[in-house]
Amino acid sequence: MSTNYYNPFQTSELYLPRILREEIAALVTTGNKGSSPKLQPFKRYIDFWFFAACLSIHLGENPEELPNKLSDTWKFNDGTVLMNDRNRIELMQIIGIETLKNSDASPQEIVRMFNNYAALGSERIVSDVAKDQETTDPLWS
Repeated sequence: MSTNYYNPFQTSELYLPRILREEIAALVTTGNKGSSPKLQPFKRYIDFWFFAACLSIHLGENPEELPNKLSDTWKFNDGTVLMNDRNRIELMQIIGIETLKNSDASPQEIVRMFNNYAALGSERIVSDVAKDQETTDPLWS
Protein backbone atom coordinates (compact mmCIF):
# COMPACT_ATOMS: atom_id res chain seq x y z
CA MET A 1 0.00 0.00 0.00
CA SER A 2 1.38 3.38 -0.97
CA THR A 3 1.62 6.13 1.62
CA ASN A 4 1.53 8.83 -1.05
CA TYR A 5 -1.69 10.71 -1.65
CA TYR A 6 -2.93 14.03 -2.88
CA ASN A 7 -1.24 16.99 -1.24
CA PRO A 8 -3.07 20.22 -2.06
CA PHE A 9 -0.26 22.20 -0.43
CA GLN A 10 2.64 20.78 -2.44
CA THR A 11 3.23 23.97 -4.44
CA SER A 12 2.81 26.28 -1.45
CA GLU A 13 5.73 27.97 0.27
CA LEU A 14 6.19 27.68 4.03
CA TYR A 15 7.60 30.63 5.94
CA LEU A 16 8.85 31.57 9.39
CA PRO A 17 9.78 35.03 10.73
CA ARG A 18 13.28 36.13 9.69
CA ILE A 19 13.78 38.03 12.95
CA LEU A 20 13.51 34.72 14.87
CA ARG A 21 15.56 32.59 12.49
CA GLU A 22 18.53 31.99 14.82
CA GLU A 23 16.34 31.25 17.84
CA ILE A 24 14.21 28.81 15.84
CA ALA A 25 17.31 27.11 14.40
CA ALA A 26 18.54 26.54 17.94
CA LEU A 27 15.36 24.55 18.69
CA VAL A 28 15.53 22.32 15.58
CA THR A 29 17.91 19.36 15.31
CA THR A 30 17.89 19.07 11.49
CA GLY A 31 19.91 15.87 11.52
CA ASN A 32 22.03 16.53 14.61
CA LYS A 33 21.61 13.07 16.15
CA GLY A 34 23.58 13.91 19.30
CA SER A 35 21.23 16.62 20.46
CA SER A 36 18.88 16.32 23.39
CA PRO A 37 15.11 16.65 22.92
CA LYS A 38 15.20 18.87 26.02
CA LEU A 39 17.41 21.36 24.18
CA GLN A 40 16.22 20.83 20.61
CA PRO A 41 12.71 19.40 20.76
CA PHE A 42 11.94 19.66 17.03
CA LYS A 43 13.44 17.28 14.45
CA ARG A 44 12.55 19.42 11.44
CA TYR A 45 11.50 22.96 10.70
CA ILE A 46 8.11 21.67 9.57
CA ASP A 47 7.61 20.22 13.05
CA PHE A 48 8.38 23.59 14.62
CA TRP A 49 6.19 25.41 12.07
CA PHE A 50 3.21 23.16 12.66
CA PHE A 51 3.55 23.27 16.46
CA ALA A 52 3.85 27.06 16.38
CA ALA A 53 0.73 27.36 14.22
CA CYS A 54 -1.24 24.98 16.45
CA LEU A 55 -0.15 26.85 19.59
CA SER A 56 -1.30 30.14 18.10
CA ILE A 57 -4.63 28.62 17.07
CA HIS A 58 -5.08 27.13 20.55
CA LEU A 59 -4.40 30.52 22.13
CA GLY A 60 -7.04 32.14 19.92
CA GLU A 61 -4.65 34.53 18.21
CA ASN A 62 -5.81 36.33 15.07
CA PRO A 63 -3.66 35.50 12.03
CA GLU A 64 -4.71 38.77 10.39
CA GLU A 65 -3.12 40.78 13.23
CA LEU A 66 0.48 39.94 12.39
CA PRO A 67 2.96 42.52 13.75
CA ASN A 68 5.23 44.08 11.11
CA LYS A 69 8.35 42.59 12.69
CA LEU A 70 6.97 39.09 12.00
CA SER A 71 5.96 39.90 8.41
CA ASP A 72 9.52 39.71 7.09
CA THR A 73 9.91 35.98 6.56
CA TRP A 74 12.22 33.34 5.13
CA LYS A 75 11.13 30.29 3.19
CA PHE A 76 12.24 27.19 5.06
CA ASN A 77 10.54 24.68 2.75
CA ASP A 78 7.66 24.11 0.40
CA GLY A 79 4.50 22.09 0.82
CA THR A 80 6.01 18.91 -0.56
CA VAL A 81 7.41 18.31 2.93
CA LEU A 82 3.83 17.50 3.97
CA MET A 83 3.46 14.74 1.36
CA ASN A 84 3.75 11.84 3.79
CA ASP A 85 1.82 13.49 6.58
CA ARG A 86 -1.86 13.04 5.81
CA ASN A 87 -2.95 14.01 9.34
CA ARG A 88 -1.36 17.45 9.11
CA ILE A 89 -2.84 18.03 5.67
CA GLU A 90 -6.33 17.07 6.83
CA LEU A 91 -6.06 19.16 9.99
CA MET A 92 -4.86 22.16 7.98
CA GLN A 93 -7.84 21.80 5.64
CA ILE A 94 -10.34 21.50 8.49
CA ILE A 95 -8.92 24.47 10.39
CA GLY A 96 -8.60 26.50 7.20
CA ILE A 97 -12.20 25.96 6.15
CA GLU A 98 -13.50 26.75 9.64
CA THR A 99 -11.28 29.77 10.30
CA LEU A 100 -11.74 31.29 6.86
CA LYS A 101 -15.48 30.46 6.93
CA ASN A 102 -15.14 29.29 3.35
CA SER A 103 -15.57 25.68 2.25
CA ASP A 104 -13.93 26.64 -1.05
CA ALA A 105 -10.81 28.10 0.58
CA SER A 106 -7.83 27.52 -1.70
CA PRO A 107 -4.71 25.71 -0.51
CA GLN A 108 -2.82 28.99 -0.93
CA GLU A 109 -5.24 30.81 1.38
CA ILE A 110 -4.95 28.07 3.99
CA VAL A 111 -1.14 28.02 3.88
CA ARG A 112 -1.00 31.82 4.06
CA MET A 113 -3.16 31.66 7.18
CA PHE A 114 -1.00 28.87 8.67
CA ASN A 115 2.17 30.86 7.91
CA ASN A 116 0.69 33.76 9.89
CA TYR A 117 -0.35 31.49 12.75
CA ALA A 118 3.14 29.95 12.75
CA ALA A 119 4.72 33.41 12.90
CA LEU A 120 2.61 34.35 15.92
CA GLY A 121 3.28 31.02 17.61
CA SER A 122 7.02 31.28 16.87
CA GLU A 123 7.25 34.52 18.77
CA ARG A 124 5.48 32.92 21.74
CA ILE A 125 7.72 29.81 21.71
CA VAL A 126 10.95 31.78 21.44
CA SER A 127 9.81 34.14 24.20
CA ASP A 128 8.88 31.26 26.53
CA VAL A 129 12.16 29.43 25.91
CA ALA A 130 14.18 32.64 26.42
CA LYS A 131 12.82 32.86 29.98
CA ASP A 132 14.74 29.68 30.86
CA GLN A 133 18.06 29.78 28.99
CA GLU A 134 19.14 26.29 30.08
CA THR A 135 16.30 24.09 28.75
CA THR A 136 13.09 24.10 26.81
CA ASP A 137 11.09 23.22 29.93
CA PRO A 138 8.44 25.89 29.19
CA LEU A 139 7.48 23.89 26.09
CA TRP A 140 6.89 20.76 28.08
CA SER A 141 4.46 22.24 30.58
